[in-house]
Amino acid sequence: MLLNASANSQKKVKAHSGVIYNEEANKLAKEGCHEPIYCPDLQSLASVNTIGC
Repeated sequence: MLLNASANSQKKVKAHSGVIYNEEANKLAKEGCHEPIYCPDLQSLASVNTIGC
């Protein structure tokens, strides 16, 4: 039996540890909590023409 090896890995990063991308992710998550929830008007999308694939 062959198992697929993944090149991805996960590493636990302590919150507020100074890791730049973790700090940016925290900032964006906090900003997103205060944004209004976007609910598109699905009725208006019914008239959109689509191209079949």
